[in-house]
Amino acid sequence: SCVMSGNDMWYTYHNLRNVGGCTKCGSYHLDNGCLFTVSYVSHCVSQEQGGGGPYDSS
Repeated sequence: SCVMSGNDMWYTYHNLRNVGGCTKCGSYHLDNGCLFTVSYVSHCVSQEQGGGGPYDSS
């Protein structure tokens, strides 16, 4: 199951922006089973597993 604290979400949001160049939207699956999504605009393109979240093993 997916459980994230507010700090985890903040960290993951900034990693998604830094690693993927995401400024308005994007998403990825973390190793803990969560799908983290930022969607400020419609028609966003999502990426596969990864992104440097706090729960990613690599």
